[in-house]
Amino acid sequence: MSTDLERGLEKQRHRYHLLWAFYQQVGTAEHSVEGFFAIAQALGLSTESAEEALLYLEGESLLERMSQGESILLTDKGAFEIERSLLQPYESTEHFSATIIQSFQGNGAANPAEGAANSPQNK
Repeated sequence: MSTDLERGLEKQRHRYHLLWAFYQQVGTAEHSVEGFFAIAQALGLSTESAEEALLYLEGESLLERMSQGESILLTDKGAFEIERSLLQPYESTEHFSATIIQSFQGNGAANPAEGAANSPQNK
């Protein structure tokens, strides 16, 4: 596997893991930028990796900075992306390959049935 491919897959893993963790911990409520970086740190991501992931997730309209950049909101599109990946883990989403979704869920980090039952829309 090439270094570029490995680097690309690692970035996609970070983005998915961070979006999923944000979804699980915050739901669709606004959360402080500091809180976002605390979630990233708890996942073992460097500040640089978290910032890179945040810029990508914002650019794809999965997360949105609110209140003059001081808080972050999971968009409907971001929530849909995670919910779809939880319900259909063997299918790629618009932003994440099935391989990334399955490897993440296969590590016990996410349970599709539990994730759907605990989604913000079902609470």
